[in-house]
Amino acid sequence: MAKILVVEDDLTLAEVIQACLRADRHEAQHVLDGEQALEYLQAYHFDLVILDWELPKVTGIEVCAHIKSSGKQTPVLMLTGKATIDEKEQAFESGADDYLTKPFHKTELTSRIKALTRRPVPIGEGELTFKELSASLSAAEAKCGSKILDLRTKELDLLAVFMKHPEQILSVTTIHNLGWTQSGESGTLAWHISSLRSKLKIAESSVTIEKIGNDGYVLREPEQTPVQDAAPDSR
Repeated sequence: MAKILVVEDDLTLAEVIQACLRADRHEAQHVLDGEQALEYLQAYHFDLVILDWELPKVTGIEVCAHIKSSGKQTPVLMLTGKATIDEKEQAFESGADDYLTKPFHKTELTSRIKALTRRPVPIGEGELTFKELSASLSAAEAKCGSKILDLRTKELDLLAVFMKHPEQILSVTTIHNLGWTQSGESGTLAWHISSLRSKLKIAESSVTIEKIGNDGYVLREPEQTPVQDAAPDSR
């Protein structure tokens, strides 16, 4: 069961969303505008925020940017009628972890919620290291040396997959089989990898995620040779 904040000014839609959440035994808290959302986020902890874009007083984009700039790791599902590529890019750049356009099917909403509220499965004590990279799965945090990486939930999940299998070529299918999920409009795997590369570069990491032809991707130091065989794949 997750504690979820629903930020939606359409009361009818908000009731539908809350009914879906309660049917899955989640705890739902509803607010009508962005200003209320910021007040609740400051006062309480939530496992997920379902956030409309066009809100009174403070927009969903502004709320999302505030969540991420405050250092909170709370996943954000942007729920909106805006559907252009530029608008989706704007939402992701503000810190959204997933994006679902209206109208939507209840089953799709439920699947997105399950993906966003699922945390990486800890290995040992939940600590991963590779070169100067470290990740604490229990704390939902990754670092490059002493620098904290500003990662979305899906990016942390993806980095964890690579850090569990460093210097191994992982195909797209293998990455999914190892636990990383991608829902319809949440951005492609390539999009998330590109974002991870940029953040590793900003942190001046010695490693990056390289694309190896049509075989897949590998976490390693650039131009390093050779790499290990890929993890078992079902392709």
